[in-house]
Amino acid sequence: RDLACLLLADLSMSTDAHVNDEQKVIDVIRDSLLLFGESLAGAGDRFALYGFSSLRRHQVRLQVLKTFQQAYDDRTRGYPSGYPVAGRLPAAAQVAVVDHRRQAQ
Repeated sequence: RDLACLLLADLSMSTDAHVNDEQKVIDVIRDSLLLFGESLAGAGDRFALYGFSSLRRHQVRLQVLKTFQQAYDDRTRGYPSGYPVAGRLPAAAQVAVVDHRRQAQ
């Protein structure tokens, strides 16, 4: 099958909020990124992982966690636990779409 997936995760400060007494939103996001990566790597599908955050609509930051070309290895698997702050959705989405389009070519 011919499949390429890109996951864009919100890594903004608002994800530091608690889901319940035991977990924060960022913990759920981190676990989801790992599950996504493990699942697609196991299936042999191409995928990329990006994160974003911002200060409101300014200081948009995009964090590349894994590109389509980068191997999914132990270094990549460990990356989600120490996310640097990334960027806001519109700008981050533009960069992610460009990478996804490059992969489709």
